Amino acid sequence: MCCKKFFEDCFLNELRLKLDNSGNFSKFNKGFKTVLDKHAPVKVTKIRGNTKPHINKVLRKEIMKRSRLKNKANKSKNVDDFKKYKTQRNLVTNLNKKLKKSYFKTKLPKGKNVKDFWNFCKPYFTNKVICKDDNIILVEEKEIIRENYKISETFNDYFVNITNELEIFQWDTNYLDNHPSIILIQQKFQKSIVFRFNTVLPDQVLKHILDMDPKKSSSGEISAKVLKLAKEEVLIPITECINKCITTNNFPDELKNADIIPIFKKKDPNDKSNYRPISLLPTISKIFEKILNDQITMFAENVLSNKLCGFRKGYSTQIAILNLVKNWQECLDNKGIVGTVLMDLSKAYDCLPHNLLVEKLKAYGFDKSSSTLIRNYLLNRHQRVRIGSTFSCYKEIHKGVPQGSILGPILFNFFINDLMFFIHETNVCNYADDTTIYSCSSNYEEALELLLNDTHRTLNWFRINSMVANPGKFQIMFLGSKINNNNISLIIENKCIKCKNEVTLLGIDIDEKLTFTNHIKNLCDKANNRLRALTRIRRFLSIEQTKYLSEAYIMSTFKYCPLIWMFCNKTANDLINNVHKRSLRLTYDMEDVDFEDLLTQDKSCTVHQSNLRTLILEIYKSIYHLNPPIMWEFF
Repeated sequence: MCCKKFFEDCFLNELRLKLDNSGNFSKFNKGFKTVLDKHAPVKVTKIRGNTKPHINKVLRKEIMKRSRLKNKANKSKNVDDFKKYKTQRNLVTNLNKKLKKSYFKTKLPKGKNVKDFWNFCKPYFTNKVICKDDNIILVEEKEIIRENYKISETFNDYFVNITNELEIFQWDTNYLDNHPSIILIQQKFQKSIVFRFNTVLPDQVLKHILDMDPKKSSSGEISAKVLKLAKEEVLIPITECINKCITTNNFPDELKNADIIPIFKKKDPNDKSNYRPISLLPTISKIFEKILNDQITMFAENVLSNKLCGFRKGYSTQIAILNLVKNWQECLDNKGIVGTVLMDLSKAYDCLPHNLLVEKLKAYGFDKSSSTLIRNYLLNRHQRVRIGSTFSCYKEIHKGVPQGSILGPILFNFFINDLMFFIHETNVCNYADDTTIYSCSSNYEEALELLLNDTHRTLNWFRINSMVANPGKFQIMFLGSKINNNNISLIIENKCIKCKNEVTLLGIDIDEKLTFTNHIKNLCDKANNRLRALTRIRRFLSIEQTKYLSEAYIMSTFKYCPLIWMFCNKTANDLINNVHKRSLRLTYDMEDVDFEDLLTQDKSCTVHQSNLRTLILEIYKSIYHLNPPIMWEFF
């Protein structure tokens, strides 16, 4: 938006006159956009090819001159032309270094206008920015696609039809009352509690408007910054629109259109299947969804299993794995045998059938109007893919929940919750679409039988609920003093799966001895790679900047699920301390100083001491029931 001639008072005064208070969202949306376009019209800018923040006009001119001299030398093959080109190249290199160093001196990693600093530094530490916006190039059937519009259309067609190649079992919608999941849910809950959406007061809406983060991406012309600026003018109209949505069970269609950003995951960046679709929804849609989500969440706490650890306040991957490892250790301490299967689903969020989800919500206690509103929220959704400033055409989505929405995660939890009721003989660890079942027994034969029985039950649940298991990515491991995983293999879904001595669950490498030695080694390798990257740019940085980058990209490596692996052996702990020592020496440019003196200089503690503080905090939260129930008895 162009805010050069934006006058706040004039904008707000006109907004008060033009906004519709009847609860009709279409009229409200149209009136708001009309006033906004008048006072802050959309501005089209042309982005230069080289947009690094430290580059100024002088350097750009020198770069252009270098390019001309290079082209001239390559064409003439003249020695003098090559000398002129090399002289100009050296000039550009030196000027670039000088400007880069000067740029870093003016930037601090905290305070105002620091986004450029982090965006500039990020490529040194991670390849997640390799395919951003209009830098994506796809290869389709040996054809290279470079045009943004073709790329956006290719992505959109792939994301909309992403489940077409999967063999999805479809339960007859005329007989959903006989679906095993529906029957079991009704037996468990018998609709003892009825849920219905209630209308809201302006104060509740105001809270969500004030909590909005202007830095977070969204689609549409109305941004969070503008909404917060005009909070007093839009509060009553938006409240009326939300209440009308609840009373009429009709979610506004204008809020169902999503802009999809393809996020690169891993492997080949030219393959469209290596991207994840993230939905950017209109800013006002987030307010609507948060109001509905708040009410559903209060009801969900009495319904959802404690074994569901994803998308819930207070739960985390650490809690999920911690509970699993605790049970394994107890079994092994009693000289038992543990068998586990880590299951993988193909496109779980995209496969979710709307009709079955709504029927499950009814079985849990959603009344007719509430389930109708959720059905309306899911239907008639459209999406387009954005590449740079280019958009594809809109296409309708017929199944699944939007990845990036507010309601999507909790609806997925309701959908998968009854899986816990089907697992009888073993235990389960679940986080979102990652499901791990494990058996604990006194002997291998019994552990194997229990594991296979519940594995088949789980696979059957996936099938009848239109989820597609991917046995090729299953991981299997047995733990015990006399177990040799190299000699064990299981047949699952007609696939022979060999047991492993180590599995990876939610980013944690778990070995058969529960030592976590390899996991810590991998953490140290990752941190060392980033430390080498920091070394390359250290000469441009101040101590304060280096310290922040070290904390953000290097030492943060050891802050993911530390309670799982913190009680490692001395060798592994020495590896961590060595990384920490090298990081501090680089930060303060002190090569021959002891680790203890560096810690004193930094006013910090070792990673292990920091982990102990985390442990003490979790113990406190568990004792006073500030943690989820799954943790109350842990300590």
